[in-house]
Amino acid sequence: MKKKLFIFTNESIFFQNERFFCDNIDLKSSPEGLNKKFEVNLFGRKSSKKRVHEIRLKKIKIFSNIFSYLSEVIKSTKPIVVEVLGNNLEVSGVTRFITIQRTMQQSYTDMTTSDKNISFTDYPTFDANSGANAGFPLLELNLKSQVKKDFNFNVGYSLGHNMTGDIGGNSRNIGAVQNLNFGAQMRTGMLKTSIWAGEVLWTNLSRFTMGQPEFTDNYFERLPWDWYRTSYTRYQEYFTLSSNIGARNLGRTPIQGGIGVIEYLPLQASFKVIYGQSNRSIISADHGTGFPSILQGYRFEKYIFERGIRGKAGLNVYAKRAFTDVIGEVPDNNTMYTFDFDVKVKKIKFEGEVGGSQVKTFDKVNNAEYEGNGFGAVFKAAFDRRAVLWPFSIEFYNLNKDFGNVDGSILNQNPHIKQGGAKNEFVYNDSYFANIANEAGQLTNNRRGVNLDIEAGFGDVKVQFGYSASQEIDKLTDTLTIQHRVNAFSRSRFRPWFQAAGPYGRIKSFWYRTFETVTMNNPLDTASGSSFLNRDLLGFNAIELGLKYKKSLGKNQEIVILNLTTANTIKEGFNVFSIPGSSQNIVSVLYNDITAAYKLNKKFSIIGNYAVEKTTGSSRTAVEHTDPNTFEIKTDYIDQIGNMYAIGVDYDLTRKTSLHLRTKYMDHRDKNFTRDKFSGFETTFELKIFL
Repeated sequence: MKKKLFIFTNESIFFQNERFFCDNIDLKSSPEGLNKKFEVNLFGRKSSKKRVHEIRLKKIKIFSNIFSYLSEVIKSTKPIVVEVLGNNLEVSGVTRFITIQRTMQQSYTDMTTSDKNISFTDYPTFDANSGANAGFPLLELNLKSQVKKDFNFNVGYSLGHNMTGDIGGNSRNIGAVQNLNFGAQMRTGMLKTSIWAGEVLWTNLSRFTMGQPEFTDNYFERLPWDWYRTSYTRYQEYFTLSSNIGARNLGRTPIQGGIGVIEYLPLQASFKVIYGQSNRSIISADHGTGFPSILQGYRFEKYIFERGIRGKAGLNVYAKRAFTDVIGEVPDNNTMYTFDFDVKVKKIKFEGEVGGSQVKTFDKVNNAEYEGNGFGAVFKAAFDRRAVLWPFSIEFYNLNKDFGNVDGSILNQNPHIKQGGAKNEFVYNDSYFANIANEAGQLTNNRRGVNLDIEAGFGDVKVQFGYSASQEIDKLTDTLTIQHRVNAFSRSRFRPWFQAAGPYGRIKSFWYRTFETVTMNNPLDTASGSSFLNRDLLGFNAIELGLKYKKSLGKNQEIVILNLTTANTIKEGFNVFSIPGSSQNIVSVLYNDITAAYKLNKKFSIIGNYAVEKTTGSSRTAVEHTDPNTFEIKTDYIDQIGNMYAIGVDYDLTRKTSLHLRTKYMDHRDKNFTRDKFSGFETTFELKIFL
């Protein structure tokens, strides 16, 4: 029996009277010669133009479009790969073809790509691979082998590009990234040992030490990392789940390195060791002596199953070790020691974590070494439906300025805690959020506060209410940070990975997120002659209201409506409640987002969205600027409004193949800062195939 050989070509092939023809003689001679020793399968493009040379092969398939071509390639080759490699192998992966068409009527002048642009990647980047600053790869393949009972390995392959439409020529690059990791498990008596090594490994320790901050995503936008399920299931999950955060690796950190776990089964206890580099360790770091920074993590965990008490507790150590420069004389270290628990006592769940930390680095502003010690604690009680009519949770936290790191779930407000070594410049440090107006439920250091969450169900309607009130502990800076949720994904692509973008140098952008910094003015201190930090401690409030509705309209028809309304305020002093739009607020942000998803049948659904955001400063944020029309020197505060009007369709071609079309009109303008404006259309087409 001949082995099968697959040949894929971009050449055009003409079909007539059960015969195939081509113009390229090599496309005829080479496959025909190989067919003597192999069973040749030829795949090509369909041509309507008659060709010269007849291809004398039995198995030829031609396709008129890219979608049928890819689908047939996957269907035809996957069983063969498995057959050749053996029954102990598992082949999986995903290919994602995306095109983004942007036509701006008004735009920022510092955009990385042009205002009228077509691209085939999420983010414009010089790096044509799936690295830290690149977009989601075009193709991901994973080969998993169970070599022995207790030993397995994975080989991963990613194909990426930066086809951004950049007129400078940097968009014509393509690159491949290979990664290898293996795992082994061994049980000897009462001990079970597990080892994983390679890249990329997703892992965690605790909420403080290793994890990721949780941001609420827009319901309408497609997330490239979404796990496989039918397209409409995504909206059903949004209705059911408390959070719309869809990342499959939520709460975990990606590392390159090794992970070891030893479990002592009779005590239900384990010890975990982590060593390597995280995505925050290597971003923007200089490579040389001491670079990139090295991450170490340790966790001792014990499960608790006593009468009336169930859960777990753990001791954690996190250590980042690096240097401030390539000479390696001044350390840039970050260490955390914590104790955490997650237990359920009868009908109430108690969670918490407490610990200390140390930051040791170089202060570039004061030109001196910096060393600080911090303390942090968080306690949460959650009451489920068996305890109360409406499930709710309440959380209290106190986190000092030096308590935090770039790999945990705490939003960092300390400029001395940096990713990839202290040499990183501010404009590339996307882990720093000065006095951020945080979402309800988020934790940030240099802050003490409370978070409240309540859920209630009324038939086809679900209601979620989130509340946050906090106050800074130390006055570190007069810079304020607000989040732009409307058009956040699109705006983050204007000039990604830069923290001083936009016409006034205030926009912070990184992966699918957009923020803005505002400087606060204070009364002049006559004694010192300075107004810097001459103010009371800042208070922060966040209110979030989610309304969800789901209704079956027929055998295969259903509608899901999702509405999210939020209000964020910053003012001096701690406030239990702050009215949005009040003159006492330094900054107010109002946001409303409504998404409707209608399933027409098992394969086809329509999605619509409207979102609006109103951001208003006060006289405390007024700054001088030049009017571009009159050249007059003016003193103004921000007064912004942004909108998003969008519609899209999802179509499941097969169980693992889907098409997604999104188009939106977006606009943003500032009443006072007239250069801060943009408007236009953006259309996204995505083909996603799971292997």
